[in-house]
Amino acid sequence: MRESSRRLREAVRSQWQRRTLTLGIWSLASGVLLGGVQLVLGIFTPSGWLVINAIYHLVLAAGRGYALRELVAVGRLDDPLAASRRGMDAFRKSGVFLACVGLAYLVVCVWMLLLGDGPRFLGAEMIVYAQVGIAFVRIGTAIANVIGIRGDHRPIASALKALALADACVAIVVSQCSLLTLEASPSAVTSSALFGGGFSLAFIVSGVLMLREGRDVQRMLAGIAIVRRRAMLPGARWRTVRRGTRIRAEDDPQP
Repeated sequence: MRESSRRLREAVRSQWQRRTLTLGIWSLASGVLLGGVQLVLGIFTPSGWLVINAIYHLVLAAGRGYALRELVAVGRLDDPLAASRRGMDAFRKSGVFLACVGLAYLVVCVWMLLLGDGPRFLGAEMIVYAQVGIAFVRIGTAIANVIGIRGDHRPIASALKALALADACVAIVVSQCSLLTLEASPSAVTSSALFGGGFSLAFIVSGVLMLREGRDVQRMLAGIAIVRRRAMLPGARWRTVRRGTRIRAEDDPQP
């Protein structure tokens, strides 16, 4: 019974991991494709504001590409401890990345707020509808990532979900500002800049929390690795102190 339960858990875990990989590849491909479309629209419109946001989306796609590469690399490792250490390292670096892109977008939002600089483009109605359509695809992709891989609790899967949500939040700001500008709203730039600034602060806080958690867990895993290396030393004497845990007698602090 215990062996059957273990096999069932492994099968479920493997299914979630395959789903994570599939959704991660879809999220990366759609992010690059939509970012390229936005970049082309920004160049030929022309609109520097669209170009900046397109580059921002492509940078977020690059972050998801890194996390996806590490996800594949971790899956190929046979050593659970090595896989955990590499996965947590990718989680920590993704947190640093998210905090940095949040800070960069905060600068863009402050620039919009102070200078009142927003979207300017020819063929406004067509471009706005295109931006709204792209935003819906990005939001749908983020929802699919959050719901579709909810059973994968690995740190890298969490990093992929966080980056997909950040991508969707930026798309919401872009579509909001474009729609308000199309309607000639006097508060289009101000409200969108404040909205985007709020998202940017959320990115920064989330990134810092990911960094702290990754650093703490990495220290714990490093300690486990040291204990395991000591276990390989010749002549080491061990005694059991609790179920599933052994320490060397000469390292025992108790008499």
